[in-house]
Amino acid sequence: MEIEVVTRGEQKYLAGLPGQKLIQAEADLNELLGLCYEHYTNRVLMYPANFTEHFFDLSSGEAGMILGKFSVYQVKAAAVFSLDEVQHSHKFEDLAIELNRGNQFRIFKDVQQAEQWLLRD
Repeated sequence: MEIEVVTRGEQKYLAGLPGQKLIQAEADLNELLGLCYEHYTNRVLMYPANFTEHFFDLSSGEAGMILGKFSVYQVKAAAVFSLDEVQHSHKFEDLAIELNRGNQFRIFKDVQQAEQWLLRD
């Protein structure tokens, strides 16, 4: 699994690489969670290609599985993309609005905003 460990002062997060596959199955997600603990962080930054193939189609259940595990393991995650650049179900758009109101998972259009939110306590 290719992932970058980003350190800002005394804080750090794991970042997927843009354009690279990261989570293809639940086992990959478990490995990512293990890397969080290995690197003493509970923060992750991801890009569209880092998610499963059907993450953006809510009927697949993949988004629920990923977001559920992030919640259970208290991993704060930010995704960097615009809804215009990914093919998604209509219900995913509704979910994105709800998620952006919370503090567990948010979608940002730019990396700097995502990083600011991730590192904010």
